[in-house]
Amino acid sequence: MFNQTKEKGFTLIEILVGVVIASILMLAVIRLFARVGETYELNTEALRVMETARTAINFIKEDLTQAGYLGCVMTDITDIKGTEKENEDLRDTRTEPHISGGTEDFVTAVYGTEGGADPDSLSLFYQEDLDIRVLDFEGGSEIVTPGVIVEAMNVYDSSGSAVISAGDWLTISDCAKGHAFILTANPTKQTITSSSRYYGFTADNEVAILLHDTTSFSGYSNSKTDFTFFGYDPAGGAGMVNRFYHITYQVADSQIDGGVTKSLFRLVNGESVSKSNEVVRFVDDFQLEFGEDDDFDGVVDKFVDASSSLGNDVVAVRVTLEISSGTQTEKIENTFKIRNRGM
Repeated sequence: MFNQTKEKGFTLIEILVGVVIASILMLAVIRLFARVGETYELNTEALRVMETARTAINFIKEDLTQAGYLGCVMTDITDIKGTEKENEDLRDTRTEPHISGGTEDFVTAVYGTEGGADPDSLSLFYQEDLDIRVLDFEGGSEIVTPGVIVEAMNVYDSSGSAVISAGDWLTISDCAKGHAFILTANPTKQTITSSSRYYGFTADNEVAILLHDTTSFSGYSNSKTDFTFFGYDPAGGAGMVNRFYHITYQVADSQIDGGVTKSLFRLVNGESVSKSNEVVRFVDDFQLEFGEDDDFDGVVDKFVDASSSLGNDVVAVRVTLEISSGTQTEKIENTFKIRNRGM
């Protein structure tokens, strides 16, 4: 008799059960990887939105820390003793750069425009010290083209290139009051002789000539042409020329994606919205509150929105920026102290 060995295998039912179990496990693994991928994408998007918001805040912070700086044409209200009215009077008489012809226009360090349901906009002013010394405003017999005559020493860098150029907005100050003007041509250098009335004020007998314009600028009419400083004699060499900045932050259609999204723009000295001044995209909202110091003690007494009438008693600005991309939205709020509150 022969013994027959029966070969055993999987039944159809066992195979089907195995396939079902394997499918369930595979589906779980796929879902796990998908969940990990989604989480990674969400985290990456959140980090991108956060970084975008931080970039915008850093731009604003850098400008706000300089807001109101006009060199020596300012006074620190916190050091002034007396009544509120006396403080206000002293501040007003010491901090009003002479912007337009024959009048005394105030330059408010920082202010905003209320957007209502739309984003607000932020404006601020400050100056960059150039240490260019004024010699005269007329031009003597040796000066070919009358203009603002300045010491050439700091007008040019070590390579001989001018540090200022046509289109720059400049200020002249004698530390009591100032005047602003637009440079209409690149500075020209001229060598003078010992017989000149400028001799002794200059290094190497060189002067630079700055030509100005009567163009209106950001709401300020630049029609003054004689540069008179309320009793100040410019021939004494006490005036200094510096660069003036008017910075505006506003939200508008992105120039990068053709207006599909909104962007925050940083506009300098009356610039129009363009790709070159687009700071960040995906901006949903931009809101401002201004901290006012009503009793001049350097401490915020109340915060008001941009629709309020703001003066030079603003000592802080609260900025709220909302950025979104895809499903992620980040709202960042920062409060910045205005260091140059003497403006």
